[in-house]
Parts: sequence; structure tokens; C-alpha cells
Amino acid sequence: MTAFIGLLKKDWILGRKNLAFAGILQLLVVFIAYLFSEYFNEPWLLLISGILIIIFHIANYSLQLLLFLNMEGKTQLWLYNPNSSWVLLGAKLTISLIFNTVSVFIACCIAYIDLHFLPELFDYSAIKNRPGIGDLLLMGASVTVVGIFLGVFVMFLWVIYHSLKQVRFIKSFRGFTVFLLAVVLGAAWDLVISTTFMTKLGEIAVLKFGIVSAFELSATNGMEFKAVHNEVSLLMACLQILVIGVLFWLSAWLLDRKVEV
Repeated sequence: MTAFIGLLKKDWILGRKNLAFAGILQLLVVFIAYLFSEYFNEPWLLLISGILIIIFHIANYSLQLLLFLNMEGKTQLWLYNPNSSWVLLGAKLTISLIFNTVSVFIACCIAYIDLHFLPELFDYSAIKNRPGIGDLLLMGASVTVVGIFLGVFVMFLWVIYHSLKQVRFIKSFRGFTVFLLAVVLGAAWDLVISTTFMTKLGEIAVLKFGIVSAFELSATNGMEFKAVHNEVSLLMACLQILVIGVLFWLSAWLLDRKVEV
């Protein structure tokens, strides 16, 4: 545990500039949206910018994770580190989650200000059912969960990519090989979850909740947000957790073979 905390502290020091950059970038996106809204006299460009920033965080976790993995790869730490690959990769997943959570929270706060305070700059009050901070945080949590699943998959592909460096006849086109593997695994996952058995399994132990996130634009009614009803199957969630665990185990097992990156 001490080694794990030490790795988290090290990654925090190395990556905190990226977190500051992410916050500044989000503010910059809103500012650019404001300029476009002023120029084209289209308030909705500013109003939806905060929502789009939250949605972008589906990919943000994977990007954060790749940044940390690549920083580690430059130093070749795991070739000589006494800690197990479980600890090394676990630290990368955890610090990426911390950074992504902070970034999502910043995005939710920006989106709330964007929707509840900035419209007055345009004297634009024709907004119905504005999402509250709870809706935005729940949206951010949903995006984070999807991002974690995608991030672990990306980490697995990253380890596969560097593992293939040791295979002489694949080394020169390993990028294309990993791309094909990603397509095949993605297609296989879609095929499995679309089967009748998995569909029926997904109907068991369903958790239902609504998020005010969808919106409509109208010249007469302005902008109106609507609640989107979501369903989450607890059994399917357990299956996804199992898949994440298997991908993590495979990644750690490959890295334990002292993959040179």
C-alpha cells in the first residue's frame, strides 16, 4: 500500500500541469463559444458548450491514462521497478480517475454557470427546464463510468502494442495489428451483447433514472431541456466489471514479462 501511495504522489506531481491545462482548456472552449454566439447572434452555441465539454470526458479518461503510461514508458520504469505490474498499472488507473473526476466536476460547474447565469448576457431567457447541478453531476458520473470501460480497453491495447515489439515479423506493422484487434474485439463485444440471451439478461435487476440532458431548439419556444430516461442493468454492469478485471489482469500479466516500451 505504501508503494501504491508513493506512485500516486509521483504521478500527481508529474501530471498536475495537465489537470491545470484541462481546466484552462474548458474555459477557453466556453469563451470561444461565447465569441461565436456574439458574432452569429446564436445564444445556443454558448449554452450547449458546457454540455459538450461534459460529454467529451468519455474520451478524457483514456487520454489521461495514455499520458501517464507514455510518461512512464519514456523512463522504462517497469523494467527495473520492484513493484508488481498490478501496482504500477493500478496506480495509473487510479490517478487517471482522480484527474478525470476533478476535470468532470470542473466541467459540471462550468456547464451550470453556462446554463443558469450566462444567458443574461444575451438577454436570452427562453430556456425551459434547465438541468440542475444534480443532473449535470449525474451526467458526469455516467460519462465517467463509460470512460473507465473505454480506458481499460485502451490500456490493454497499449500493452499489446508494446508487447508486439518483441515479435520480429509483426514489429513493423504492429500499429495496424492493434487497430485490427480493436475492431475485432469491439465487433465481438457488440455481437455478444446483442444476442437474445444477453438481451434478456439485461432486463433483470434494472435500475431506472432520469437525467435532464436532451434539448430542443425552436424559433418560437427557444431552448427546452427534457429528461432522458435511462436504464442500467445491474447484471450487465457486473459483466462489464468482469471484463474490466480480465483486461486489467491480462495487461498486468503481459507487463510482468518486462515489456520494453
